[in-house]
Amino acid sequence: MPDDPVPGAVSAQPESRARWASRMLLLLTAALVVALPALWVSSQYLGSEVAGSLSYPVRDGWCEAGLSPGLGVHCFGDYAGQVLTARHDFGLPDFDLTKHPYLADATQAYNSLYTPVGQLPHVASALLISAGLGVKATFYLYAALLLIAAAAPAIWLAWLWRRSAFALIPLVLLGVAALPVISVIDRGNSAGFVVPFLLGFALFAGKDPPWLAPGFVVAAALVRPQFILLALALIALAKWRQALASVAAFAGITVVSFAVTAGGIADGLSAWKSNLSGFRGIGDLTLADNANISLARAVVMLGEWIGQAPGSIGSFGRWLAASAAGYPLGVVIITAVAFVLVALAARNLMPRSVAIMLSLAIAGQASTISPGYYLMFATVIAAMVIGAAITGASPQGAFDAERDSSRGLAVFRWTLIGAVTLSLTPLPWGGGTVVPGMPGSAWVHSWILRHIGLIWLGVIALGLIVVLARALRRGMGTALAPET
Repeated sequence: MPDDPVPGAVSAQPESRARWASRMLLLLTAALVVALPALWVSSQYLGSEVAGSLSYPVRDGWCEAGLSPGLGVHCFGDYAGQVLTARHDFGLPDFDLTKHPYLADATQAYNSLYTPVGQLPHVASALLISAGLGVKATFYLYAALLLIAAAAPAIWLAWLWRRSAFALIPLVLLGVAALPVISVIDRGNSAGFVVPFLLGFALFAGKDPPWLAPGFVVAAALVRPQFILLALALIALAKWRQALASVAAFAGITVVSFAVTAGGIADGLSAWKSNLSGFRGIGDLTLADNANISLARAVVMLGEWIGQAPGSIGSFGRWLAASAAGYPLGVVIITAVAFVLVALAARNLMPRSVAIMLSLAIAGQASTISPGYYLMFATVIAAMVIGAAITGASPQGAFDAERDSSRGLAVFRWTLIGAVTLSLTPLPWGGGTVVPGMPGSAWVHSWILRHIGLIWLGVIALGLIVVLARALRRGMGTALAPET
């Protein structure tokens, strides 16, 4: 590893080797400079609730569960609710319906949307509380580990830059000031624990040792099942056996893991599948005020926009919106199939960065209801662009290392780093309205957060179109190169 990795080494390189890393850093810095006064004006002058604009209302409920650290009216509802759920699902001590609120059906064998492995952080929290560590100490330990995990891309870059005076920059831009990191900590949601696995996958996909990238796919999917779609990148990189092995391993581990739940494998697995199919989150896919970055919601928004046109075009738009709202899983399947078909057509012409970044975006937006903190995949993409060379052996970012200056890829890269900037910067405009006399009761996310899923849908579509166009120019129809 160079003694002075990015950014010191980047500044010493020819411009052609550092342009995309520099652009990503410049955009993130400029956006944060705009965001800081915007946050102040929005909250202090306009009376908007910043928390409701960028994450969720301060009064988030579950205070009566007695599992919060006592930070005013904010009780980290996702954390508190899931600790109670873990107590139920695993038959842990202190699960008592007469003492704690419980909104799920306690007679059902399994209540969580997560796999049993994905519930481990909450199982550990429940056991620590029961063992006498205390509610506050347990929460702060959990929150500290969650912050470290969610900020993994920032910490990784800071480690690469550790000999530079600029090592603090990624910790700010991709860490404590990044919107999805703020949101996941604000909720206390264990989704943040997926980030180190996303980063590991981005670093080692298509590289040796061959078992490492599939292992990261499985680990990410065990935290949140939708991240099994990271295997799409392995297909694009002609690693078919690795993709199939990761899917099989995830399925096998998930099934076996239900053996340690209170309901057992058969009843627990059946209840889990029912939970997934019936999940509607905070509202349906036509809900306009709250952010939902899912692919299905993006298609609904697109259809609603087209539906305003007259005649047959408007009719098509309304049909598109209704179809996406009625069959959200279909949107994910169509997107995944389109990715695979383009990868097949492109043979080995899909750049590695495009394959990985698009699979991250598709997986991060796959759940029907995807809250804003799932934009954590954007922190991984930002780290790749800034300086994500494999094992840190080079100061170059992913785009600079590929040295492909075609016009189509340049447009895609500009679009992508713009989407990353909007995803990570806490811009509060257009949200956080407060009902007079009822502070914290209103819940309107910022305009950007409400529409960022649509922007990422455009990034995915543009990336696939650019790759397909390159394949058409160079001749398509040849099968992917055999796996080595």
